[in-house]
Amino acid sequence: MHIGTAGDVTSLDPHFHNFGPNISVNSHIFDRLTYYDKGQLQPGLAIQWTSQNEHQWLFTLREKVRFHDGKTFTAKDVVFSFHRVRNVKKSPSSFVPYIRNIKDIRAVGDYQIEIETYEPDPLLPKLLSMIAIVSETEQEEATNSELKIVGTGPYQLALWKKNQHIKLKANPNYWGGPPQWAEITITPIPNETARVAALMSGDVDIIDHVPTQMVSLLSKNDHYTYQQYSSGRLIYLQMDQERDNSPFIRDSLGIAMDHNPFKDVRVRQAVSKAINRDELVNIIMDQMAIPAGQLVPEGFAGYLKNLGPQAYDPEGAKALLSSAGYAKGFQLTLHAPHDRYVNDEKIAFAIAAMLSKVGIYTHVETLPKTLYFKQASDLKFSFMLLGWASGTRDAFSPLKSFVHSHDRVKGYGFTNRGRYHNKHVDQWIEQAATTFDEDQRVALMQRATLQAIASDYALLPLHFQVNGWAYKNNLHYIPRYMSHVWSESVVPKPVN
Repeated sequence: MHIGTAGDVTSLDPHFHNFGPNISVNSHIFDRLTYYDKGQLQPGLAIQWTSQNEHQWLFTLREKVRFHDGKTFTAKDVVFSFHRVRNVKKSPSSFVPYIRNIKDIRAVGDYQIEIETYEPDPLLPKLLSMIAIVSETEQEEATNSELKIVGTGPYQLALWKKNQHIKLKANPNYWGGPPQWAEITITPIPNETARVAALMSGDVDIIDHVPTQMVSLLSKNDHYTYQQYSSGRLIYLQMDQERDNSPFIRDSLGIAMDHNPFKDVRVRQAVSKAINRDELVNIIMDQMAIPAGQLVPEGFAGYLKNLGPQAYDPEGAKALLSSAGYAKGFQLTLHAPHDRYVNDEKIAFAIAAMLSKVGIYTHVETLPKTLYFKQASDLKFSFMLLGWASGTRDAFSPLKSFVHSHDRVKGYGFTNRGRYHNKHVDQWIEQAATTFDEDQRVALMQRATLQAIASDYALLPLHFQVNGWAYKNNLHYIPRYMSHVWSESVVPKPVN
């Protein structure tokens, strides 16, 4: 089988870079203790887990599992993998936040591990679905030295030609049974037109991230099947709410301001009212998105039934700006990536036009993702287009990551690039992190969401991205991951 993907891998080391294309490929090669399938947490290399007390978990591991090189999988490999995650150097986006709360991990015999946490952690089994298990080596210290790409997954690495393709072959001894395909080739094709052309010419069997403008063409062609699936990835705007002199804000005459309009909640609300989310979804996204009014879509824990998208109200936006002292408006630059999210550059320009209509005269600057996210994290921008997908399928992931105040010591707010701060919201998020009662935990997440989104306008949700796949009509695909092509879910269609 041949897969054409929009994104290319940056590394096959599963601990080096928390990046969608990397995870998509290495999930074929490496197993985790747990994993998600059809929205439910499933046993992986762990077959059972129990909370022994508020600070201690016991995981029972799967026996008779072998790595691709024939080595037997044991608890020592899990311990080694978790230590290695902490010691990988120069990671562009680390996996450490998923295990930051782990105080100690130890093997109990060959097939059990005990994990002790600093704080009570009801989400631990979900978080561990992000940590790939690698084979223990002779190294005393697990560093960023070159890792042998050997896992326990259904496929093993056959060939990697950087910037060209990756070839995988079936693992004949896979604990989950024979893999679906004998061989898989994964080819990055970043150009949208070229990716669709590769499918239609027969060079690939399935493509991801179908461009919105090509959906109609593929849907009407009897030789291909188009399928879409709500990803849960939130596309949102974040605003600098910390600095008095924000770098890309000017008054209506283009003169630098000594005060930051975004520090006033009325201005943040005005921006939200000025955005026509239905137009973004229907025109820019060709209906491949769902308007968003909160952090997670329906079906995720922490979702609020009565918190819908902000209504489009340009006159209300103008009134709020006037009441905040900006009747003449001001000038602003919106920064965005142009190669990370579906139609990200088009979304940015559409928002700029909407804001300009109410007096917030907005200029757009886009950057490649390799430059954009580092500069955003370095607080170089005033107004940003961003995205986030909750790996734990609940509101806690975004609440912890970019709603909670930036706190390097606690490991909270590591992508709070607008530096929003509300001590009560912080308190509710931290309580949710340590609450084992699911109803109470959900109530805390909802309370934090209501305050941050509906009252403080800490950030502005735009839409939830819908992912699209297209494939040859002799295949059938049932997505397992939010945006990844999972080869085991691509199956030959039965012949009638």
